[in-house]
Formats: sequence, C-alpha cells, structure tokens
Amino acid sequence: MKCWGSNGNTVFTERVDWSRRNGKWSPVPLVAVFDLNDAGQIVAWREYLDLIHISQSHGMTADALIASLDLESQPGA
Repeated sequence: MKCWGSNGNTVFTERVDWSRRNGKWSPVPLVAVFDLNDAGQIVAWREYLDLIHISQSHGMTADALIASLDLESQPGA
C-alpha cells in the first residue's frame, strides 16, 4: 500500500500489485475506491489501472493483452 485516504464512507487506496506472464513478473500500479456502509462493510469496490503500462511491461500492445484475457469466465461477463 502506497497511500490511502477517505471522504465520508468512501476510501481511496493506491497500491502496487504484480502481474505474471510467461514467467516474468511486472508491477501493476493501481487505485481502488471502496464504498462502505454504516457498519464499515464494503458495499462497492472499483479498481483503476493503466492498461498501456501493463501491456508494455509484458512486451505487448494493449489490444494483444486484452485479446489474451479470458473475459468470458469473469463475473458479469
């Protein structure tokens, strides 16, 4: 976790996750936004990241990275 902040029931976090492709690990900087109910439970969770950064770190174009993902098996697809 790099930093975090809040405004009312909304919490913002900045962190670095890691992505592995073909045995190579690359950092994935991202921001997450959580909405909490009055009991402090997460009721919504959104994440924002730079797809161009991720694809370039793996030596791919963004289109090639998207095409390689199994998006059909993701919830909500």
